[in-house]
Amino acid sequence: MNLRKPLACLAACSAIAIGMSSASAQSATPAPSPTPVTGYVGKGTFTIQSTVGGIALTVSSAFAFEGRGQRARFDVLSLGVPGSDPIATAVATQLLAPGGFSLAFDRQALTYVIWSTAKHTYYTGSFKPNPNPSPNPKPSQTATPAVTNPFGDMFGVLKSLKDDKTLSASIALTGHSSLYGHQVSTLHYAFVQTPLVGNASTDLHGDIAIADDFDGLPLQFTASLMAKGVPPSALQFAVTQIDHTVPPDADFSPPSGYARATSITDVLGKPPSLGPHSAP
Repeated sequence: MNLRKPLACLAACSAIAIGMSSASAQSATPAPSPTPVTGYVGKGTFTIQSTVGGIALTVSSAFAFEGRGQRARFDVLSLGVPGSDPIATAVATQLLAPGGFSLAFDRQALTYVIWSTAKHTYYTGSFKPNPNPSPNPKPSQTATPAVTNPFGDMFGVLKSLKDDKTLSASIALTGHSSLYGHQVSTLHYAFVQTPLVGNASTDLHGDIAIADDFDGLPLQFTASLMAKGVPPSALQFAVTQIDHTVPPDADFSPPSGYARATSITDVLGKPPSLGPHSAP
C-alpha cells in the first residue's frame, strides 16, 4: 500500500490552511509576539494497535524527548506488547536492546546519530541525497540540462486522480483547549479514496493537537488507517509532560567512549529468527 497520495494531499491541505490563517493574522490586529522557544524537555507515550492474522496486537512505548535550537533528541525508553503472548514480547525485546536507544538529529545540517546505552555503540548518518550515486557514470551522448519543477510532486498526485472513483481530503481546525497546562489548537484530518478498479478504499483520519506556546509542537496525535494490503491499525501519540527547559549541548551527542558501529542494526538490534518456518 502506497501512502504517498494521502500524505501529499493532506500536506497540500495543511499548506492552504496555514496560508489562509497567516493571511487572516496579518489583516487582524497584531498580537504581542510570544517569547521565542529556545529549548524544551518532555516525556510521552506511543501506542500502535493492529490486527495481524486475526490476532489483535498492541505495541506500546514510553519515550523522552528534548530540543535545543535546530537540534532534537528522541529517547525510546521501553517497548512492550501488553496482553500478548510471551513470543511476541520476546520479539519486542530482541528488536529493542535493554535500556532503549537515543536518536539525535540536526534539522539544519540534516544529520542524525543514534546510540545504545546497553551496547555502548553509536551510528551516524545523513538525510541528504548522495550527490554522486555512481562512482563511474557512463558519459551521455547528448547533454540534456536538468529541469527542476517545484510543483512536480503535486502535479504527479493530481495526474493520478484519473485512477480514482472518489477522493476526499480535508483538514479542519476543530477548536482550542488546554492540555497539561498548555494552550493547544486541535486539527482534524481525513483522507478517503476509492479506486476505479475494485472497491478497496483507503481511509486515513485522526486528530493533531499542537501547542500554541511551543511553536506548533504536537502534544497529541492520533491516526486510524484502513487500506488494502495493510492490517487495520490505530496509532496514539501523547506528550504527558513538557517544560521550557534548555538542555545542554552534550545531550545531542553519544557519551564519550562509545564505539562507532558500521550498521544501524548493531545499535538497535537485529530482527529475530522466526525458526524453521522463516523464509530463507
